Amino acid sequence: MDRGEGSEIKKRIVIGSWGGHGGSPWDDGSFNGVREISLVYSLCIDSITVVYDQNGQPYQAEKHGGVGGSRTAQVTHFSTYTDNTTKKN
Repeated sequence: MDRGEGSEIKKRIVIGSWGGHGGSPWDDGSFNGVREISLVYSLCIDSITVVYDQNGQPYQAEKHGGVGGSRTAQVTHFSTYTDNTTKKN
C-alpha cells in the first residue's frame, strides 16, 4: 500500500485480463499512475502502449498486441477515479 496525499492510504488491486482470441495475458506491473495510453487500430484495436508514472518519472512499458493498424489515438488527459463503495457486512 502507498500513502497518498495527506494520510490517505492507496492500495492496488488486480482486476484481470481480457482480449481477443490468440492473444496472451500481460501485466506491466505496479506504478503510481498512467500518463499516456496509445492505441493503434484500423477496424479494431491492434495494440496498446502505456506510459506510466513511476515515482514522478515516465516509464514506457512494452507494446502489447499486433503489428497491424494504420491509425493511432493517444489519451493523455485523465479524470481522477475514486472508488466510493463500501463493504456491507
